[in-house]
Amino acid sequence: MSSYSYALIGNTWPAGTTTLTYSFATSAVNGNAFSSSITNSTERTEIAAAFATWSTITGIQFVEVADGTTANIRLNFADVESTSAALGQTTLSYAANGITNANSPVILLEDPNETPLVADSTGILYYSQGANSESEDTTFLQLVEHEIGHVLGFADNNDPNSIENASLTSINRGFDGTDLIGALTLYPSFSTGTLPTVTTAVTTAAASATPDVVATSTAASSTSGSTTTAPTLFTLSDNGSTTAVTADSYTGPLGFLPHGDFFSYNGSDNVNIVASSNATNPLIASGSGIDLLQGTATGTSVLDAGTGANIDIDGGNGATTFVQNGYVSGATWDFLQNFHGADEDILFGYIPGLSKLTFTDSAGMGSDYGVTATLLPGNGNSEEVTFVGVTMADLHGAATTVDGVPSWVLWTS
Repeated sequence: MSSYSYALIGNTWPAGTTTLTYSFATSAVNGNAFSSSITNSTERTEIAAAFATWSTITGIQFVEVADGTTANIRLNFADVESTSAALGQTTLSYAANGITNANSPVILLEDPNETPLVADSTGILYYSQGANSESEDTTFLQLVEHEIGHVLGFADNNDPNSIENASLTSINRGFDGTDLIGALTLYPSFSTGTLPTVTTAVTTAAASATPDVVATSTAASSTSGSTTTAPTLFTLSDNGSTTAVTADSYTGPLGFLPHGDFFSYNGSDNVNIVASSNATNPLIASGSGIDLLQGTATGTSVLDAGTGANIDIDGGNGATTFVQNGYVSGATWDFLQNFHGADEDILFGYIPGLSKLTFTDSAGMGSDYGVTATLLPGNGNSEEVTFVGVTMADLHGAATTVDGVPSWVLWTS
């Protein structure tokens, strides 16, 4: 059994924190001397991307501001590697009620004048080998994401695939289940911190502050003066209430997959969307919350739970296509229930020679354990899929292209 064990420095930002600011430092602070400023636009863009990824899985918004005493986080270059054998260093302080803004937490990144940054043929920035550094292939984005994790309260951990592992190599150029669970647990104002328990066909999703689900329905048709109401095709549960909704038309990127009725939710609430027996070959897509999607008992279903941690259920004996998209920014961990011989799982974003795909024989959370696939596409995103109740001997897969997109497809015997 694999153990996902995130580690903590000692505290988090105070409860209720929704926005943190950061700046590129122009002067030394709290004894931290900077060797040069971060002015390169490519480097600044990658730093913004690193903050955006952490925002996706914590719900905290990160906003760049001009340097000064009001910034929550300050960054700059320093000669870190020559004295510490590391490429980055973060300093912060915390009190009983959380991380404090006294003197601002400071992120020091290895100065490219000391250990050069080099770009590969795709434009990815890597640190070249330093005299004392343990890492030969640490990317700039990877280092920044790791140090931001420290600012959020995470310490180095023992998961080699985690962005917070002390060694930054090709193995952990992205976020995995350890990071996702840690974020969901440490900052529960964004989510429940736990996966929902499936007890009935429709379960009540975790409550969020303000429900923003819009239930769409087909227009009622009029025949000889009478009104015929369209049948309920899906039920949606959000914020403690259940709403019957009918199908909307689909114009998204998965249209090449065989499907009939469609329902989509693009918000961040934790929702349950379940196809009714009236739905024909449904396609269900959700957003960035902790979601539960369930297909029909017969026919075909397509389930795309977006990002975040989700439970996807084959509704019976039909054929279900489960989808995870490595091109969408953020971390994903899906738990596939009732995955059987007629089903398949598509991991979009697997590129041979760039992406890394690993399998753990038994991993998961709560009662949902099984073979777990971890895909690091190579773009800073991560896809984690647990095939509940499935053993390694049952699972098969192959690299392929799906609608022209490099992918990995998995199925059972």
